[in-house]
Amino acid sequence: MPLKKLPYRNLRTLISENLDSHEEEPSAVRLIKALRPAIKRGYLTKAEMESVCRWKSPRAIKLVQSNSPQAIRSATARALESPVERVKAEALTELTGVS
Repeated sequence: MPLKKLPYRNLRTLISENLDSHEEEPSAVRLIKALRPAIKRGYLTKAEMESVCRWKSPRAIKLVQSNSPQAIRSATARALESPVERVKAEALTELTGVS
């Protein structure tokens, strides 16, 4: 079965008309700036992890708060040091409330 003709002349047109080139939303920009010290140090504190949770999924805050500071430090350190996305995800999902 042949494919029907696509409504774009080239890939550049497809990308420019369909990919969002807007900046991050203001709340994301604020969070990214606030987490710069954590990135430099190589792990998130419990308070920083709670900030991420409140931004990303506030319903899970009670579960995230049940993690110890040591567990958060360990998991976020492993996530930040790895260049492999799967390793990052596995490290973070070891924390309660992160999925």
